[in-house]
Amino acid sequence: MVALNPDESHNVEINPARGENDEPIYIPQKVAHAIKAHQLDGVRFLWREIACDGQEEGQGCILAHTMGLGKSMQTIALLAVLNHATKSKEPSIIRQLPFRLQKLANAEKRDKRNVRVLVICPPGLIPNWRREINDWTPGELGVVFSIEAGANGSELSTLKEWKRRGGVMLIGFQKFRNLLKKKANETADQAGDSEEFTDFERLLFKRPEIVVVDEAHQIKNTSAYVTELAGKIKTHHRIALTGTPMSNKVDEIYSLVSWVAPQFLGDPAEFRAHFTEPIKQGLFVDSTAYERRNSLKKLRVLHAEIGPKVNRANIEVLRGQLKGKIEYVIKVPLSEVQDKMYRGYIKALQAGNRSENASQVTIFAWLNNLTLLTNHPHLFRKMLLAPPAKKKKIKKGTDAEREQSPSTATESGSMPKFNSAETDAILDGWEDSLDSRFSAKLCVIMPLIDMSLDCGDNVLVFSTSLPTLDYLCELFRSKGRRYAHKRIDGSVKTADRMSALEQLNQGHIRIMLLSTKAAGVGLNMCSANRVIIVDSKFNPADEEQAIGRAYRIGQLKPVFVYRVFTGGSYDENLKALQIFKSSLTKRVVDKKNPRRDTERNARNYLYEPKEVEQEDLTKWIGKDPDVLDKLLQQHGSEEEGKHDTLIRSIDTMETLQEDAADAPLDEAEQKEVNDEIEMNKRRPRGRWAAAMEGLAPAAPPSTMPAPQRVGGGMASLQASAAFLRGLAPRMPSLGGLPSSTSG
Repeated sequence: MVALNPDESHNVEINPARGENDEPIYIPQKVAHAIKAHQLDGVRFLWREIACDGQEEGQGCILAHTMGLGKSMQTIALLAVLNHATKSKEPSIIRQLPFRLQKLANAEKRDKRNVRVLVICPPGLIPNWRREINDWTPGELGVVFSIEAGANGSELSTLKEWKRRGGVMLIGFQKFRNLLKKKANETADQAGDSEEFTDFERLLFKRPEIVVVDEAHQIKNTSAYVTELAGKIKTHHRIALTGTPMSNKVDEIYSLVSWVAPQFLGDPAEFRAHFTEPIKQGLFVDSTAYERRNSLKKLRVLHAEIGPKVNRANIEVLRGQLKGKIEYVIKVPLSEVQDKMYRGYIKALQAGNRSENASQVTIFAWLNNLTLLTNHPHLFRKMLLAPPAKKKKIKKGTDAEREQSPSTATESGSMPKFNSAETDAILDGWEDSLDSRFSAKLCVIMPLIDMSLDCGDNVLVFSTSLPTLDYLCELFRSKGRRYAHKRIDGSVKTADRMSALEQLNQGHIRIMLLSTKAAGVGLNMCSANRVIIVDSKFNPADEEQAIGRAYRIGQLKPVFVYRVFTGGSYDENLKALQIFKSSLTKRVVDKKNPRRDTERNARNYLYEPKEVEQEDLTKWIGKDPDVLDKLLQQHGSEEEGKHDTLIRSIDTMETLQEDAADAPLDEAEQKEVNDEIEMNKRRPRGRWAAAMEGLAPAAPPSTMPAPQRVGGGMASLQASAAFLRGLAPRMPSLGGLPSSTSG
């Protein structure tokens, strides 16, 4: 038996499914006193996949608990258990460790050290990791090293000390990338000749025994250099932590699973043909009956495929422990000035074959400027009159070049070249003003902030646009002490972020102004419970991460989220695309079945503003008495029967993501699914799959479209043959599949 800080009243086993002759191993006592049910499930999942009953063949796993559920605490508990077990002298303990850690446990005394753990994370989270390690397992993991900006050439000596002593090495994504990056115009061979470069490669690729990537959705892009580097780390014991394992397409879950367990899901082209496309094609309003049913079947099979490697928990596991959360989606029209500029801009884009001769990516980059316009016309005018930005070249072979999709458009947008007459026509005589009343969005957002402050709540305001953050800073400063705030974006140093959070938590400020991308990751802001989303981009996961800053363990109040968007405009298409992507994630990751609200042609964004119908808002009275009720009263009319002139409709994200009324799989469909799952179980996985490739000729990657039903379900099964090839006798699961005997 091995335990950290033994206390019989709180002995919680990490290995309840151990072998008959194996000793129980206990979770650290400090963790055991505080651990929640979903966290215990997560820690045991990590143990099962990493320890793998002492098999060297074990691979990694994904802890995909949503934001604020304690992923780092669970990981630290596992690391402490593994490190402590390497110091045991009991064979019944040591044999449960991965083979590489068994060697460490059996090493001569002079060679004893702590397990070497590499944690790669956003640099802003390094202090969080250090604090949590010290809080939950003080001294149990050895020295906690870190390499951060301003290391001043000490990186190599720090890594060598970590190699010698073991312990935890914390490093940010960018620093990890930079240490291993070849110099400009330097070939791989030339880089390899550099002694220092070779040392960094050896220390970071070969020396970690366990690697943890926090906010692992940052390595979902297989063409990104940091993803390539993370894949070169030699250890098989890889842990990916992310609350958003998928945000844009099914291929992302493939990428993450393939990082923690290479070859586990087979060939990427086959996966795309077998899962990605059939699932996607069944999720539109105008999908055919066959596409819908086929999508449901493929989802069931995919759930079975990824289940062994992904442990998912969403915020529902805290039901009864947290107050509620409601996300309002508030639709407003364009203001008069915004409407005129919007129409002028679209006409200018359509004139002279400008849009016809532009690529899809270029068009979406132009359309990004409309986000500035719907936020405030001053921002759009400033962009319109600015000197032309240097054109960014899109590399061939990247997702941007390959897909030509809106999600690849540049963050800030780029303005096409207009002549002076076109520019004058777009501006329509508007001279410029910072007055918030020229923006319909801000006519709602500013009262939302005021009323939130009035009822004693702190507010988080998120925007994807740096110019918008600049404008809001100026606007808030003009309103005096009541609007005292701090701003966090990508340029703010870690120490300054921590200082801003401390001021919010201590009540010195009441408002945080935040970049959705930069500040939406890893930070705990549960002293605020009102969240305002000013604008959106194509990735809904960024907003989910942002909301997770407030709605997490430690939140003591109900959380209210206000997503404000402009109807009849590009904003509405963005919202529809986000709903589609969120629905896709819920189907694949959360095993939900949201209703279909998106049509395939939702990318036809070049149109003049549309009329936004007024809906009855009376049903929303009483749901948010302190803020939304007062807002509706402020913008309503005193004349009975007269429509509101600003807020046109209100919805909730919960309503927009209600389950679809799809019929359950019938007996024949369920049999197809079961047969395919059984066939998959016999397919070699991981390194066994790579070995099998050399033993038998492989079928070429499948390029066929989603199979069509012919004569019942057989055609679908036959079309799966390429993906399910290699039906050799079942090889070891590499720790991927649950087992009654796994440790």
